Amino acid sequence: MKTYPIIDWHCDVLMKLHQNPDYSFYDNENLDVNVLKLRKGGVKVQACAIFIDPDAYIDNKYDVALGQIDAFKNNVLKQEGIVHIKHFAEIENLKDDEIGVFLTLEGLDCVGSDITKVKQFIDEGVLSIGMTWNDANLACDGIGETRGAGLTTFGFDVVKLANDRDVFIDVSHISLNGFEDVLDTAKHVIASHSNVQKLASHRRNLNDGQIQRMKDKGALVHFVYCDAFVNDQHRVEPTTIQMLVDHIEHLHHAGLASQLGLGSDFDGISSKIMNLEDASQSQNLLHEISVRLGSAFAEDIAFGNFMRYVNRHF
Repeated sequence: MKTYPIIDWHCDVLMKLHQNPDYSFYDNENLDVNVLKLRKGGVKVQACAIFIDPDAYIDNKYDVALGQIDAFKNNVLKQEGIVHIKHFAEIENLKDDEIGVFLTLEGLDCVGSDITKVKQFIDEGVLSIGMTWNDANLACDGIGETRGAGLTTFGFDVVKLANDRDVFIDVSHISLNGFEDVLDTAKHVIASHSNVQKLASHRRNLNDGQIQRMKDKGALVHFVYCDAFVNDQHRVEPTTIQMLVDHIEHLHHAGLASQLGLGSDFDGISSKIMNLEDASQSQNLLHEISVRLGSAFAEDIAFGNFMRYVNRHF
């Protein structure tokens, strides 16, 4: 079976490493993403999200975010062959035995309305900002907030800063109105871990109108491996890799073939797809994509589409 180099645009391993400081990123079996599993799965570049569990922390989210950055520096980056990607163009410089990692920020709860803290995270190497998780914050409402408001003045300030610094805005958790505001104003847009709502009705999947807007903007859509985002019947029947490929094929036919990629959400999901349960099994998905849609398309999904975006825009 051919091995495709993979860029995975979302995982929550930093949350686990911060909560369990005795875990080694090299080989701890409680992690979906570790060095051994990345190597076995052919993952060449891994995004590591700063994500604060909303139920675990209330008053010290900023400190928790800093603690996850410390876990990134003192655990992830201490492993042999792991390279910090601070600019996407650096991916091309990775040696054959190296794996690149970069930071993303999933939700702005941890900064309040302090743009200086946002600048600090970007200075630390954050290359993508999700305005919000499912809840509301001082930048925007999330998809779980019934009010459904769009960006606040502070939220627009964050988008302007991201545009100035060539940082992505991630729309995977944002409210519908916030999505529209981001698509109207952001320079680089990604849905780092979302699927197709027509095939699975999860609120975080993209509806037809959102898919069209992403297509028209040339924005990136990366697929998530959580079974609830793939199969509405996941509680009563196994979710298969072929079902996830249905979502990929749907967006291929919708005209987004050159905008698609992968965003596993490993270490952030407990309910998974059969034979796609941690980073070591990543090639199983690429094999099924190649069987249905061809080897060249599988390579584009794995790595090529994103790198062409980088070469055009960075």
